[in-house]
Amino acid sequence: ISSESSGEAMPMKADRKRIVG
Repeated sequence: ISSESSGEAMPMKADRKRIVG
């Protein structure tokens, strides 16, 4: 899942990824 990769690169995206689950 690229969402996880993006979340690790940016803290802001990480928050979104957690919401998406």
